[in-house]
Amino acid sequence: MIENIEAIIALVVALVGLFGTVVTLIAKLKGSKKLLDFAEKFTKVSNEVIKYIEEAEELLNFTGLEKKQWVVHKIKLFAESIGFPIDESMIENLIETAITFSKKVNKRIETK
Repeated sequence: MIENIEAIIALVVALVGLFGTVVTLIAKLKGSKKLLDFAEKFTKVSNEVIKYIEEAEELLNFTGLEKKQWVVHKIKLFAESIGFPIDESMIENLIETAITFSKKVNKRIETK
């Protein structure tokens, strides 16, 4: 089970990194400093989402909703610290996307 979770996390991190790389490449090709800055900060925030989801899973006395709220709070603080404007709905979408993706991958791994 732990190996599956580690594989899922590695895959999600790789996909987030790939997204950041593509946006960074586009920004460089277009010469947009704002787009490049956005891509770098978005990648950092996305990586932190994965990290905090992993940490939230260790919070055994928290409900699912409390874990999500904890991750949202941590991401808001991190985003503010790097000057990345992000609203709560965007954070929630990143969390839901990561969780949905990991469930799909986990289901595929379990059926093999």
